[in-house]
Amino acid sequence: LLVLCLPNGVLREAHEIYGILTVKNQSFDAALSDLGIDPEQYPAPADIQADAGKNILVISMESLERGFLGEQFPGLTPNLNRLAGEYNRFDMPRVYGTGWTAGSLYAHHVGMPALFKGQGNDFFQDIEGVQLTGLGQVLREAGYYTRYIMGKPDFAGTADLLSAYRMPIVSENSSLGKYPESKAGLNDLDLFEETKLQVLEAVSGDQPFALFLSTINSHYPDGIHDPRMEEKIGADRGGLEFSVAALDWLIGDLFDFLSSQGLLDNTVVYLFGDHLLMGRSGKVLEKLKREHRGLFLITSAESAALGREPGQAVYIIELPRLIIDGAGIQSNARFISDFLAEKNLSSFVNENALKLTALNQASVHRSDFTDGFSVELSGDTLTVAGENKTVSFDKLASRSRQVFNVVFNDRMNFISHSAIPLELFFEKGKRDEKQDRLYLTVQVEGEQITAYFGDKERVGVTLTGEHAVTFSKADIALVQQSVSGLAE
Repeated sequence: LLVLCLPNGVLREAHEIYGILTVKNQSFDAALSDLGIDPEQYPAPADIQADAGKNILVISMESLERGFLGEQFPGLTPNLNRLAGEYNRFDMPRVYGTGWTAGSLYAHHVGMPALFKGQGNDFFQDIEGVQLTGLGQVLREAGYYTRYIMGKPDFAGTADLLSAYRMPIVSENSSLGKYPESKAGLNDLDLFEETKLQVLEAVSGDQPFALFLSTINSHYPDGIHDPRMEEKIGADRGGLEFSVAALDWLIGDLFDFLSSQGLLDNTVVYLFGDHLLMGRSGKVLEKLKREHRGLFLITSAESAALGREPGQAVYIIELPRLIIDGAGIQSNARFISDFLAEKNLSSFVNENALKLTALNQASVHRSDFTDGFSVELSGDTLTVAGENKTVSFDKLASRSRQVFNVVFNDRMNFISHSAIPLELFFEKGKRDEKQDRLYLTVQVEGEQITAYFGDKERVGVTLTGEHAVTFSKADIALVQQSVSGLAE
């Protein structure tokens, strides 16, 4: 029992999770005050003013912890090790609430741990408005050409999050270049090629640029193998080490590109691992465990501009401030770390997790379907419309033997929509079962709509009608309460 109750023990973690799930809702100003921050001293996003400094390039590297730069992986990352010697390198201790890709993005963009009530990858679904300040708002006010370059932006609500923070996204659906299809959306090679095109686009418009890039190919457990990289780094290494070596090569190539364009001196670059490599076993993990595990930041920003000496620790929730200061941007924006005197922000987050959760909850406004929704057929288009959210399916005539599936979380925030084969009508994935999804599934025959809303297993309401049906607020509440009661 004593072991289980230690700071990293199971019971302690369960107690913290229960506390977060039961945080009471409060106003944004009250949540700030609870953290000892005077609301009058926190500029709202609408009040942000900023003047541009240098160009900015931020690369969030999938699972790249500092062990990959160490003795356990000789010759694996020559470019990152060279840059660590030429520029400033800082250790980044782990921070609770930032240990996965979407959580890391929220941390380095907003300066907050991603502590919310609910499931980890549902936090950002359907966010429409925010009261906390993020980098996107500051950079937009400063006149930067801003883009966040990534594959699969719809996963985990990332697209909704960045949209709310006024950060345009470049993905497989909106890139300047044309790239092969990939399960990851865009492989790292394509992400870096797109970054070059975005740099040239910004320069041609005579704008300072602030580009953010999230890599993917070094994902646990074995990386995503891109055979095109074999001609660049060889095929001697396999699995995850191949993907890490490929990423290192791409980083070196990007620096060569910036230098060839005469941009390196007027561009500050930030390179960091987004989170520790996940998993419990494997050859790569065994090597990483031989050293003290953690993250790192390499940046070309001057120490004086950052207010840090080499060797000092920095925390991922400080990155918005370090990015602004390192680029020499003048702004009245303030982030949570600006109000804190604590040197160990990991400890601060651990001790104030519930208060930080309350502030995150108060900051965001989400659309949802709890007040009911209509399902309407008009010509070749099927529309699901709530009070402040609409989802559409078009070209119905070309989708024979299909049903139209809309997925919600248990709070009726929209998660995703897709057309699925009729035979998969009641099929649920393991992730869906774990995260208590609710579904609207619609079949169309001529002008007839048959719509089912429920958990596809135990509870549901079915409505049939010509052209349109409407699920009331009472229908939604009935299904939510019934599913919750069965779960208990």
